[in-house]
Amino acid sequence: MVDKAGAISICAYGGQEECIDMFVRNNTVAGSVYAGFTMPGHACGEGNQRYSGNVAHSMTGFKSGHGLFFQNTPSQTDCVEWDGFMAYKCYYQGAFAYPKSKTVVMSNMIMVDNKEGFGANIVNGNDEYDFETTHITIKDSIAYGESPLPDCPQNGNGGYCYRFDKYGFLPSSGTYKGKDFHIGTMSPLPPQKIKSISSMATQVEMHNITFKNFRQTTEMG
Repeated sequence: MVDKAGAISICAYGGQEECIDMFVRNNTVAGSVYAGFTMPGHACGEGNQRYSGNVAHSMTGFKSGHGLFFQNTPSQTDCVEWDGFMAYKCYYQGAFAYPKSKTVVMSNMIMVDNKEGFGANIVNGNDEYDFETTHITIKDSIAYGESPLPDCPQNGNGGYCYRFDKYGFLPSSGTYKGKDFHIGTMSPLPPQKIKSISSMATQVEMHNITFKNFRQTTEMG
């Protein structure tokens, strides 16, 4: 067993909860374990009026470290979205979605110097006999490679030193089972780790995604 952890957890600690009229704006979270924000997304097409201006950085922890981990509420089974988020220096993804919904949309993401960029998986149906196509759409976002912030401050004498490969986008998958908001056992960690058979049909679309400052090797080699 592992303890439930995270910085900001909204309508997620006890599992998927039906929450309405939430406003989560202009928050900065730093240095937490598990995830900076763990919560449902908003209705598709709503824009970022209720979820704007949020930033997470320096997320880490044992088999964890996401800036944002979002899913859906029980009523968002057709489409769920997150529009607008920034994350940097997170050990895994700056933003990651794993909802049980027919469509998930990630838009206007700014991801900077995260170990595994950002991305989404999606849960298709209640059982293996649901053959309806699910959709993952990621659009209008920017992923930066290395930033001026060092991975080993003061040549390793700055309190931490990380050496790892980095990439900008986590390949998406459709599965028949997903993950809890707050994962309570070690085997399913990290959240993007797939512990299910694949789904029959998932369509992934990426539009207007920009990748910058990615090089053959990192500054730490």
